[in-house]
This record gives sequence, C-alpha cells and structure tokens, in this order.
Amino acid sequence: MSASFAKKGGWWVVGQGLLMTANLALGWFWSDTGADIWHWLALALWAVATFFGLGGFLALGKHLTPFPQPKPGFQLVRHGVYAWVRHPLYTAVTTAAGGWAAWRVSPGAAAAALALGIFFRLKAAHEEKWLESACPEYADYRRHTRWFIPFLY
Repeated sequence: MSASFAKKGGWWVVGQGLLMTANLALGWFWSDTGADIWHWLALALWAVATFFGLGGFLALGKHLTPFPQPKPGFQLVRHGVYAWVRHPLYTAVTTAAGGWAAWRVSPGAAAAALALGIFFRLKAAHEEKWLESACPEYADYRRHTRWFIPFLY
C-alpha cells in the first residue's frame, strides 16, 4: 500500500470493508428463521438506508470519496440530507447492515452491524478533524447538525 493510501485514511476504508464483509458473511452463515416482523423491520431499515444513501450520494456529487480525508478543493455540503446529519452515508451503510441482520435473523450480523456503527463513529470523528482544518465553516455546521440520526444523534 502506498503512503498516500494511508495518508488519506485508507486503513479506515479497509476496516469498514472488513466489517461489512463480516456482516454479510455472518448473516449468511449464522441465521435463523423468524417471524415476518423481522422482514418488515428489514424492509423499513433498507428504505431508510436507501434514503440516506441516495441522498448523500446525490448531494456530494463529484466530492464523493471513500476516504475520510476530503478531496482537494472540496466544498462543504449543507443541503439535502446533509442539512439533517453530517454523515448520511455512514448512516446508510450501518442501517443497511442492520436490515441484513434483521432479514437473516442473525445475531452475528447484528453484532457486526453494531460494530460497524461504532467504527463509523470513530472514523467520523477522525474525518471531522480534517474537515475542520480544511473548512473554517465546518465548526458551525458541526454545532447545528447531528452526527447520524436526525434530531437525536
């Protein structure tokens, strides 16, 4: 791996990839049959994930990157889902992972989804240091916008 990969936060990307793979694998190999309520919950979580994922993707446009370090010349996005939460793509991935765990009725996948949520919280804190140093108005945005869940967290 190159030094620029690590410098951009590439190991964070590797970590999230491993946790996402664990969520999928555990859901596939450690699952149970459950009541329809689990499938309805999964569909609801996937709808939320789709909303935040598409909303974040469309709002970021050319500034989208898997790395926590922002691209050179990035501009702070405060519209769309970014008006409600600072990290909608992390919300989307974590919620989708929870949906997979519910669909498969998998305690292992649920644990991996929880680990992914904690991981994204740590990655977001790291990312925000870069954002604040690159964008003076980020501190104000941070004070007025939640991390992952509108109005709550």
